[in-house]
Amino acid sequence: MLNFIGVVPFSPAIIPEINKKNLLLTKKTISELEKFSEELAHFKPDTIFFVSPRGPMRYDKFTINIEKNLKGNFNKFGIDNQKDYFYSGNYSLAKSILKKLRQQYFPIEAVQEENIDYGTLVPLSFFDKHFKKKPKIVTLTFSSLSWEDHFHLGEILKEVFAKTEENIAFIVNGDLSQRTSDDSPEKFSPYSVKFDQTLIKLLKNSETNKILKLNPEFCKEAGELGLRSIIIALGILNKTRNKFSKISYEAPFGGGYLIGRWTLK
Repeated sequence: MLNFIGVVPFSPAIIPEINKKNLLLTKKTISELEKFSEELAHFKPDTIFFVSPRGPMRYDKFTINIEKNLKGNFNKFGIDNQKDYFYSGNYSLAKSILKKLRQQYFPIEAVQEENIDYGTLVPLSFFDKHFKKKPKIVTLTFSSLSWEDHFHLGEILKEVFAKTEENIAFIVNGDLSQRTSDDSPEKFSPYSVKFDQTLIKLLKNSETNKILKLNPEFCKEAGELGLRSIIIALGILNKTRNKFSKISYEAPFGGGYLIGRWTLK
């Protein structure tokens, strides 16, 4: 059963060991993510299901990792002798999802990748210290298919989660616009701030239909990265009483960092 659903940033810039020189610029995000992690741990999830933009992406299909033994570290970001993270994948849940999607001829591909992608590892590194018992994890990567396909995927996931006795947390790993300032590698766009403000407002007002009808060119120009992940979450929440709360938002390096949670009613 799904009991917790939220959205967090995944930028390595919020890892203290990676971004020591500019740590004060992400102080708010780090502080609130620690509180978010404590709250998540309070729910004692058996499994955390991540939607990551940094997994093995396919243009025309979604991917789900069915690897049983997972590991990761931040060595690729220049951190030597940093701790390794070891987690078990929830093979049974991943296979159930895969079976359900294939029965409906949904475009899905199973992958076996033992390395935890950094889109998952960044938030997981915050969560990790708060667990008394490690949950299993499952990671799914979005595609370039339509927003409607992503929404429908969420609806199917909801069906699978409802038939699962274990306690599941669903985490959307997604930054918002990647072009909020000249500090961004993707360069500033005047549409960026408007996109982030618009999306957060629509989430708070539960205006899912308006999110699905956002102008694709507007979203592309804003350099959005987390919209598809969020739409999957909205599909899960379809026909469910819920309320979205923004916990924090800031954009210190040209990327919008949103932390938020949907309360299930």
